[in-house]
Amino acid sequence: MKQTHTEDSQIASIPELEEAETLANDLKQILIRFEQELVNGDAREDVEKLELWVESYLKGLRAAQMISTDGAEMMHKIRDQLKLALEERQRLEDDGGNPPPNTEQEAQLEEFTRAIKRIERLTPTVEQSFQYPLREEEKN
Repeated sequence: MKQTHTEDSQIASIPELEEAETLANDLKQILIRFEQELVNGDAREDVEKLELWVESYLKGLRAAQMISTDGAEMMHKIRDQLKLALEERQRLEDDGGNPPPNTEQEAQLEEFTRAIKRIERLTPTVEQSFQYPLREEEKN
């Protein structure tokens, strides 16, 4: 069975992720434990807004962590699968196994081609942008 990048190497950690998770938990606890104290003024509303913002920020950090772990590998794999599908379609047409594509099929093939080109343009950016160094405790 083929191992994924995640299984055969350690996941890079985004340093801000742990801090943001801790802050989100702290804000939730404040909202629960100090509800009465926060009633005066805009404090409760402000803490709730910050907590929502931090949760949104966490989603982005988690997505970035996932991309940094498997994103480029997944993009290569999908690109290769799309290319194989196009090559197989072309081979069948050349061998006479499929009739020439109609307008709808040509549009579908064009969508595959555009997706392959976009993946190829985006992959280097993903490879460069989402590579986070392992922290010391993750190296061991």
